[in-house]
Amino acid sequence: MGIFGESKQEIINRYEKIIAGKQSQIYDLTNENISLKNKIEEKNKELYDLRSSILNEKHLEHEKSLNKVSKKLINNEFLNEKNILCAGRYKGGRDLKVGIYNLKIVSGTGIVETKKPDEVFFRITDNKNDIKTRGLTDEYRNLVVTDETIVSISESAKIEFILCKKVCLDKELQKYIIEKENLLKEISEIKSEKIKKGDNIILGIGKYYGGKTIPLGLFNMKIISGSTSVEINKPDNLYFNMSDNSEDIDKYSYIKEYSGIQITNDTVLEIKHDAKIELTLI
Repeated sequence: MGIFGESKQEIINRYEKIIAGKQSQIYDLTNENISLKNKIEEKNKELYDLRSSILNEKHLEHEKSLNKVSKKLINNEFLNEKNILCAGRYKGGRDLKVGIYNLKIVSGTGIVETKKPDEVFFRITDNKNDIKTRGLTDEYRNLVVTDETIVSISESAKIEFILCKKVCLDKELQKYIIEKENLLKEISEIKSEKIKKGDNIILGIGKYYGGKTIPLGLFNMKIISGSTSVEINKPDNLYFNMSDNSEDIDKYSYIKEYSGIQITNDTVLEIKHDAKIELTLI
């Protein structure tokens, strides 16, 4: 007999009932947890679907807005034209479409000058002897023209302006472009062109902008032909003279090679005179 006058069987039966009750509670709690987990998963799926729907709707909305604002740029009379300019002053957005230009001499000799957005000053000529002996050039690459730019051309030069990249500074359109780019970052990864180690890039006279007209990375620089001054603003402020002429190297301390040039998004690299320079990614 037990301490309460119960037989062993009665004690066993009582504990079995208690255990059965606990098991029933555990079973009920397990079912509640499974049900709750299923509800959470359903809600998460609903939120995911809702977020995807909102993102797609926003994407379509911005596409429509962008297309609407962009219509005025479809028929661009400047884009496919090669503008030949002679002595005079030419305003960006009025006489020249806003954008990035490559310049090539047609005939004569003259000075090209701009103040905004960059200070640019160089002599351009079709005289091969002046190009060889005086450091003049017959071309210039990546001249940036904004609606604040005034391009001045002097003397007898006739110069071909070739629009190589259109830059839209319309505030309304730029707003939608920025919003669209931010939205696309959430929808998919941005793909960018990459060069491999050991690849070479050949540059001539002109200005080159990191991540836009020249790839990012660490480079070695070597002159192939001609002589020139090279200027780099960031991340390191560099200025040096390069030449393939041994006399320039011996007498004027010109160099043939420069190692470890870092090109970042903030870099502006300028080759000031007519020369060919090779960059090699390291």
